[in-house]
Amino acid sequence: MTAEQRSPNPAKASPSSITIAISVLTHLLLLAPVIYIIVLSAKNYSPFSWHPILTTIGVGLLMLEAVFCVSGEAYISSRITRKNRILIHWLLQSLGFGLMLAGVIVIIVRKESRKNPVHFKSVHGKLGLSATILCALIILSGIFADNTKWFYPRVRPITIKIIHAVAGMLVTIVSLATVINGTYSWWPSTIVGRDLTFASFVIGTFFIMIKPVLGAVSRSKFMFRKTPSNTSNSSSSNSSISSNSSSSNSSSSSSSSSVLLVIVVVEYVRHVLRFVLFALLVAPSDVNSVMRYGR
Repeated sequence: MTAEQRSPNPAKASPSSITIAISVLTHLLLLAPVIYIIVLSAKNYSPFSWHPILTTIGVGLLMLEAVFCVSGEAYISSRITRKNRILIHWLLQSLGFGLMLAGVIVIIVRKESRKNPVHFKSVHGKLGLSATILCALIILSGIFADNTKWFYPRVRPITIKIIHAVAGMLVTIVSLATVINGTYSWWPSTIVGRDLTFASFVIGTFFIMIKPVLGAVSRSKFMFRKTPSNTSNSSSSNSSISSNSSSSNSSSSSSSSSVLLVIVVVEYVRHVLRFVLFALLVAPSDVNSVMRYGR
C-alpha cells in the first residue's frame, strides 16, 4: 500500500511554520487595535462610546475574521472542511453586521436626543450608511452563492461565487475605511497610537485579502472558458494537429495567466494605497463634524 493510499486526504497537508506565523500575525494585527479602541472608549466612557466599540468589533474584528477563516487562515483551512468554514464565515459575518448595525443605531438615537438632528451628513456618516447597506446586500448575495442550484443552468455557479467574492472584498474595504475614518475623527489618545491603530488594520487587511484576490483571478479563468463542442466524427489527423497546437496554446495560456496575475496584484496594491491616502486625507477634515455630536 502506497503512502497516497494510506492517507485519506493527502491534499490537506499540515500548514508550514511560516504560514501559521503569518496567520497568527494577522490575527494579532486585527485584535490589537480592537482591544486598544475598546480600552480607550471605556476609559473615556459616554453613551457615544458604544458606537466605536460596536462598530470596531463588528467590522475590524468579526467581518475581517469572517473573510480570513473562509479563504486564508492556515490552521482552520487544514483542520475544517470547506462546508464548515463557510458556516463559520456566515456566522461571523452575520454577527459582525449585527454589531455594526447596532453601532449605527446608537449614533442615530444619540443624535435624535438633540435639537434639529441631521443624519449622515458628514463623510464618516455617509461612508457608514453606504457600508451598512452594502453589507446587507453582500450577506443576501451569500445566500445565493451558497445555493447556486437555484439559478442553474441559467447562471453558472462559478459566476455567482466570483461576484460574491469580489463584491465582498470591496465592501469589506469600504467598511474598514469607515472605521478608520471614524478612528481619525474620534481619538482621545496620542497621535502615535492612532497611526499605529490605522497601520495595524491596513496591514492585517492586506494579508487577509491576498488569497481571495488570487482565488478570484484563478476562478475567472474558468468563468470565461468556452466549453468545447463534441465532435463524434473527428479524424486522426485532426487529433494530432490538436495535440501539437495544445502544447503551444498551453504555454501561451500560462504566460498570459502570469501577466494577468501580475496586473491584478499591481492593481490590488494600487487600490490599497489609494485607500490609505483616502483615509488619511479625508478623515482629518471630518474631525469637527463628528466631534459636534460625538461626545
